[in-house]
Amino acid sequence: MNALTWTLLALTVVVGAVDWFAVHTERKPLEYVAKPATMLPLIGAALALDPAVPAMRPWFVAALVCSLAGDVFLMLPKPEQFFVPGLASFLVGHVLFTLPFIVLTMGLGIWMINAVLFYFVGRLVDGFLGMSVGAGELVADLDGTAGLPADMARLERCLRALKSDAAKPRSRG
Repeated sequence: MNALTWTLLALTVVVGAVDWFAVHTERKPLEYVAKPATMLPLIGAALALDPAVPAMRPWFVAALVCSLAGDVFLMLPKPEQFFVPGLASFLVGHVLFTLPFIVLTMGLGIWMINAVLFYFVGRLVDGFLGMSVGAGELVADLDGTAGLPADMARLERCLRALKSDAAKPRSRG
C-alpha cells in the first residue's frame, strides 16, 4: 500500500472514533456529519490503493458508495420511509463486494445457478415456515443511535413475534 492509502485509512479510523464519540455522548449533529464522513476517506483509500487485481477497484468503490448511501438513508428522519432504500443500498453494496470474487474465481454462470437455487430454497423455507415479519419495529433504530441494549431488546421482541407467527396457520388463498 502507498502512503496516501495509509493516511486515508488512518483518517477513516479517526473520523470513525469521532462518530462513536458522538453516538456515546448523544450529539446528533456531530453524528449526522461523522457517520457518513467515515466512509469518505475509506472510499478515497479504495481509489488510492494499488490493487493486485485492478479490475476489482470499481466494484469495491461502488460497494463503498452504496454503503455510504445506506448509512445516509438510515440516518434520515422518517425511518419507515427510508428503511427500504437503506436496506437496498446495503444489499447492493454487499453484492458489489462479493461479485468480483465470484466472477473472477468461479465464473458468472455458476454464480447465476447458485443465485437461482438460493432463491428457490428461500421460497421453499418461507412456504414451510409461513413466516411474515413486519419490519416496522426492527426499522425503528437499527442504525445504532439508541445503543446496543435497545437494539437487542427490539430484536428479541421481533424474534418472539417470529416464533408466534410461525405457529399460526397460513392461508394459501
